[in-house]
Amino acid sequence: MKRPIGLVILVVFVVITAIVVAGVGVLMFATIAANQAAASVLGVPIIAIGGFMIGIGGLILVSAVGLWMGKIWGWWLVGVGYSLSALWNGLFLMFIIGMSTLGQIPGGAPGEVYTKYGVRAVIAGLIVSYLFKDNVLTFFALHNQSKGKLFGILCGITFLLFVVLFGIGMSLQLLIMSNV
Repeated sequence: MKRPIGLVILVVFVVITAIVVAGVGVLMFATIAANQAAASVLGVPIIAIGGFMIGIGGLILVSAVGLWMGKIWGWWLVGVGYSLSALWNGLFLMFIIGMSTLGQIPGGAPGEVYTKYGVRAVIAGLIVSYLFKDNVLTFFALHNQSKGKLFGILCGITFLLFVVLFGIGMSLQLLIMSNV
């Protein structure tokens, strides 16, 4: 089957994302070389954060290759990645409400922050919904699967990964707070 044009656009978008994320990781290594005083952020070594960013950039690039080649694992990687993005940004919108009552909005005025995270959540959600179009599912040989079943599995994987990442984040935060 011919590759859908929307998928070509999505692959370009995902490749650009991979380059930016890995580039940030490389810049973190450059920061260490330029300034030893900036060797850690909140107690976490920049080299670890930089390595993590390069690894995530590599994973994003692998998912772009999978998308381009029409591999099922590429569909799943991108689906889970954008589902996580929609969930994370959507939840942050709810946290903004609580923070605004305390006068502690990170990153600017409430309207700017709502727009930033709202647009991210909507774009990620639209990308996930695009992955469920019939021509896209056919390209990935998933057209014989129930959309409801695929969506349920995607939601389950996303939720499980979210819980794991949230747990890791909270553990790191507790570790950092105990060392301060």
